[in-house]
Amino acid sequence: MPMETVIVGEASGSSCFQSRDNRRHYIGKSHLFDAVALVFTKDILSSDVVDRGKIEFHVALSSGIIPFGPIIKVDSVSVTKANCSLLTARLEEFPGLLDIWGLFQDILEEDENPNLYIGVMHQKVELQQFGSRSHVALHKVLGAAGQYIFAVDGVGIKAGDSFVFYHSDSETANSSNMNAFQDLEILETAASSPHEIIGGLIFSSCCSGGSLPGCHYNESWPISINYPGIPVAGVFCAGEIARVFTSLIALDDEIEEEEEEIIDGEEEERENSCGCFLHDESTVYLLMSYTPPLQS
Repeated sequence: MPMETVIVGEASGSSCFQSRDNRRHYIGKSHLFDAVALVFTKDILSSDVVDRGKIEFHVALSSGIIPFGPIIKVDSVSVTKANCSLLTARLEEFPGLLDIWGLFQDILEEDENPNLYIGVMHQKVELQQFGSRSHVALHKVLGAAGQYIFAVDGVGIKAGDSFVFYHSDSETANSSNMNAFQDLEILETAASSPHEIIGGLIFSSCCSGGSLPGCHYNESWPISINYPGIPVAGVFCAGEIARVFTSLIALDDEIEEEEEEIIDGEEEERENSCGCFLHDESTVYLLMSYTPPLQS
């Protein structure tokens, strides 16, 4: 999809919907689906020339986790029946497997109740229209399963993948929430034409706030303070979706500067970047704006 296409949502909820002809009803708890989506589209080939104005979507992201430690390589992977992955890992510059049990003990000395994740850098995918891209997948750490083995939630990790550990952090959550507030604030002055903010949606982690010591903010305040009185709805998630093309892990070998290539006499820009689409302990803000039609 084009870079400007907004994608937000929840990765853990149950959905109830019906078929297009209204003959069948589906409930997420009794059926398995890869995704259920509500899509807003505009027919650019429509013969309707009536100007009804323009609706736009704007996204801001607040995160409550921060990376720490060196880049680590996955040595081996096995998947359980509960869709969890058992991993062994190693540091490139040291022989032997990483002592997971000792590492977790060191982390517990710093934080008695850490929320740990790994951010796995997946291989670049060549996209004909947009060039090559990498992405980070976050997996919650479930605990140690032995001296050299630890378990994470989810599948899709392969031997040889690189990852960095993440942990929840109250200072990061507060500063990130302020950044989201400022991102939403500038919408009033950033637009080239007069527009009105008509509503918003919030997808907030069920772990945010309560799991972070001294962090008791209301997740809705970046919207409610900037745009008081607009209708806002939201949901607490166990996995927040936001397509945000920013680098969460600075891997020197994976992330490169934008390149320009000459193909068949035409200049084609290929972007090499890293994006994380599934988030944890974060809040996703979606604002909708309406620009009225031009007056003749």
